[in-house]
Amino acid sequence: MERFKERKRKRYLSRDELARLGAAIDKAEESKQISSTAEAA
Repeated sequence: MERFKERKRKRYLSRDELARLGAAIDKAEESKQISSTAEAA
């Protein structure tokens, strides 16, 4: 069986996804799971 050929595509995060990502990064930095340097990257 032949696999379906995928094409490269760009996907951008929605405003809601960006907000949730930012909140998750802030929470990880506050609990010292990541450094402030990593957060800024």
